[in-house]
Amino acid sequence: MWCSRLVQEYGEAEIVRDIPIGKIAPPQDVANAIAFLASGLAARATGTAIDINGASYVH
Repeated sequence: MWCSRLVQEYGEAEIVRDIPIGKIAPPQDVANAIAFLASGLAARATGTAIDINGASYVH
């Protein structure tokens, strides 16, 4: 929802130019990460940060 407001205010091209991958992450990308964490396949992923940011920053 916040992304939609930013796109309306600044335009998608302005936002995307600062994202190394070159596109805005859709909500489905976030949903996929949540589904993975909730599935039990990541049982030992404690204290983990999963960045869904198009490589805007790397740890």
